[in-house]
Amino acid sequence: MTATVSIAGQDDLDAFREAVRDFLAARAPREHVRQVIAAGGVDSSATWTRAAREIGVQGLLIPETLGGAGAPPGVAAVAIGELGAALTVGPFLPTLVGSDALAASGQADAAAAIAAGEAKVALDFATLKAPIAVERTGPSSVVLDAAALRVPDVLDADILLVGVTSESASGLAIIRTDDRAVAVKELRSIDLTRPVGRVAVNAATAPFVQDGGDLLARAGDLAALLLASEQIGIIDRVLRDDVAYLLDREAFGRKAGSFQAVKHQLAQIYCHWEQAVALHDHALAVFERPAERTHAVDALQCFVAPAAVTATTVGLRLLGGIGFTWEHDAHLYFRRARADESMLENIHVRRSRLAGSLGLRTPVSGDDA
Repeated sequence: MTATVSIAGQDDLDAFREAVRDFLAARAPREHVRQVIAAGGVDSSATWTRAAREIGVQGLLIPETLGGAGAPPGVAAVAIGELGAALTVGPFLPTLVGSDALAASGQADAAAAIAAGEAKVALDFATLKAPIAVERTGPSSVVLDAAALRVPDVLDADILLVGVTSESASGLAIIRTDDRAVAVKELRSIDLTRPVGRVAVNAATAPFVQDGGDLLARAGDLAALLLASEQIGIIDRVLRDDVAYLLDREAFGRKAGSFQAVKHQLAQIYCHWEQAVALHDHALAVFERPAERTHAVDALQCFVAPAAVTATTVGLRLLGGIGFTWEHDAHLYFRRARADESMLENIHVRRSRLAGSLGLRTPVSGDDA
């Protein structure tokens, strides 16, 4: 049975945040994350199904009629923020993005399976902006032939969603990863907590859901929004961990956190967090308005992606020698932030699009900017 999530106001949202945090502390603490990494990066424990049954994460964006919570994106953002702060292993982010698209396009069986914790989704994010050309074999099926899709979380997924286009329409192809026409090979990744695979699809016939005008764009923007939630969660956790350590550690007869140079660097991380939260709140406020949504998530990602890298870099250095050891978790957060920075659309493309939408001149090759 899937957990029911009911959010009526800020108090409920804060209570849900605490519930997710408590669940992760009990079911997927950082010691568990280390064990998953040592076992190859795929979590084979019951964390996934427990998350569906106890706190209903996977079904947050799925309508109640299909077994989900029917919650707005802001609730999913809270969950992803906590999952990111805990470095939880599992395809939660692509599953939430995919569940939103599948439910909106009438894929009731797939949506219900996701809400129940019985299906995991991987998403080829690159194809949301650059769909792969396919041949339509009917109103709701395509033949997909792709040699080298690079997909995060695909090693642990049951369903792979790929943006596709034909002469008549664009949309999503729904591919079963256990299909004989699908081959997945693990790739090395800087992020030890989010495995990446190369997917080869050899003329697979797959169900197809047509983009009615906003399917692919909304999925891409939702991915950017939720990834920012994760990045903000990482900044928050790094700051909290560093402050706790520096208030305990002594150097030259003083608490290490009392030195002005240390305080300034912690303040920089905090300012980045505050700015990121403000941009995130704005993106949430306009998310259901497509004309403003992409602009808002572009601005959000342009800031938060490098901010998370800066926070994890500075945070690691502030820990001194212990931060550079394999045993400390600082490098895991640094790795996640680095991988997140390049997981979706190139930040320079976002900056160019954002500048264009504001009527600003964007430099091109050869310009003296």
